[in-house]
Amino acid sequence: MNTAGLWLPYLLSLPIFIIGGVSFFNLLKPRKVNLLRIYLVAFTLHFALLPLYGFTAESLLGHWEYFEDEIWAAYLSLYVFLGGILILLFIFDRFPKKFRKNWTIPQLLEQQYRDIPLGKAMGYFLLVIGFLLGFNIYFGFVSYASSTLERNLAVPYPIVIAKSLIGILVFGLIGYGAMHLVRGKKYLYLGLILLLSNNFLNLYSRRTYLLALIILILFKLLMDRFRIPLRQILVVGGMGIFILQVFFPFLFVFRQLTIENPDDKKAKESLTQTYEISQGTRGQELSKGIEANEAYRANQIARNIEFMRFPLREGRYMNGLIFGYQLSAVVPRALNPAKLDARKALAPEAIILLFYGRKGFDLADNLPLYGFLEFGYTGAFLAGILQAFFLIIFEWFAFRFQRIHPFLGLSILMYAIYNHLNLEYPYQQELSLVRDMIIFFFIAYPIAVVRNLLFRTGKGKPPATVPAS
Repeated sequence: MNTAGLWLPYLLSLPIFIIGGVSFFNLLKPRKVNLLRIYLVAFTLHFALLPLYGFTAESLLGHWEYFEDEIWAAYLSLYVFLGGILILLFIFDRFPKKFRKNWTIPQLLEQQYRDIPLGKAMGYFLLVIGFLLGFNIYFGFVSYASSTLERNLAVPYPIVIAKSLIGILVFGLIGYGAMHLVRGKKYLYLGLILLLSNNFLNLYSRRTYLLALIILILFKLLMDRFRIPLRQILVVGGMGIFILQVFFPFLFVFRQLTIENPDDKKAKESLTQTYEISQGTRGQELSKGIEANEAYRANQIARNIEFMRFPLREGRYMNGLIFGYQLSAVVPRALNPAKLDARKALAPEAIILLFYGRKGFDLADNLPLYGFLEFGYTGAFLAGILQAFFLIIFEWFAFRFQRIHPFLGLSILMYAIYNHLNLEYPYQQELSLVRDMIIFFFIAYPIAVVRNLLFRTGKGKPPATVPAS
């Protein structure tokens, strides 16, 4: 095989940039805003912009190990995946969306912000974060890597369900915090507290800070059409500099110092050594230095290539094995007793590496890769169709929950957006989101019906809903 030139990823990224650019400018038209287009913009950042940084850095560091056939195959799988999404987007645009009641997503966000007073939002914050912090402390979910399947299975199942559903409300707090920073005239620090709600639960998660900033910037661009006041530039810029220069290095160290291992030991090195370890941890099979590792981890395509080499060289595909295991992992333990014994065998990388008989190293969870490993390019196309179908379902749920209560609608909408800004996730995440929303709906809808009946008889307060326009 011929060694690829650095120009090749730049050339093959152009179609993705074109799709992402068209999607972004369509987001500036209120009627065109939907979760599919938001996803396409995130896809462009994740699979076009960041990989080019990674490829360039690896080339400059002298760690270029890619062949033309592999890069062509990786990008082709992305094109096929996007083809599935674009087909459903085309159909979705042309069908009437009765569930929206003639409302757009930007109008929905404005309505949610107006219907929820700041004081009530802070009350939700105290209740939601208080319960979840209490859960983490009581059941021991307090350090990095503690949210293991084994520990989750040790928690009484009804409490697990309650924690999962209440966790959805955290995203409503994040969304309200973003809206308050965009639209609020005072008390900006309260909006910032709400925006970073998830960080009170996951202090070690550097990704959460970055995603919160992306959400804020996305809202600002969409709501103000690039007319950004100086105050907002200073707030967002100050947050960005502080996070990049202070929190990211600290959180890398915190992550390594608190990580759990089978022997229940902690890292004993100095802070400097711990920081170096945290920057260089990656599969020994690939044997790259710290700088090359950082470039590699920012490059989703390079990480996909490492795993796509298995079927490309062996001609064996997994034929739905990944999806089957991920689906079984979502089935409640009461209906799937084998889940109690499966433990880490349900992890995608464990399944893939066992199937191909390889040693363990870093996997980038993403649906285009899973689809290709299971059925080749046909699988990548089907994965795109599945991803688009999930996004349509999430948007439907957001508008349905809005009719029950504006905070629930905001939570579901932000739940979907937040979880799709970072594209490194397995089938299990999408299936879990749908499962949780279905459970939440069957709990919230009867309560809303009872509230409406009480209101009609003159008792209680009317539920906050979006007018039918």
